[in-house]
Amino acid sequence: AANLGIVLSDLGRYEEAIGAYQQAMELNPRLAEAPKCLGDTYKSLNRYTEAIKMYKKALAIRPEYYEALNDLIHALQHTCAWDEWERRLKVLSGALSQELATGGQPLFVKP
Repeated sequence: AANLGIVLSDLGRYEEAIGAYQQAMELNPRLAEAPKCLGDTYKSLNRYTEAIKMYKKALAIRPEYYEALNDLIHALQHTCAWDEWERRLKVLSGALSQELATGGQPLFVKP
């Protein structure tokens, strides 16, 4: 169902994608990618409050899901939630600095 949501979202069929992601979350509540992708879909629709809830859900499942954290930070900008934005940005910045200091790759890289 999560893969179906990705395809539907890529096709711009956002409302159908929302249903597919919701179904994926019901089928596998431990799959962090489903709420993260649902958050992306909400963000595409400028539904930032709902996107924020989904990114937080993804992070509750997998706290070091830095791509979800990055997307949460972006959505927080749109709602002017500056205190939380700053706090979350510090977490992401610290994790990135630590990863780079140990010679690792950036935490997430989009091709």
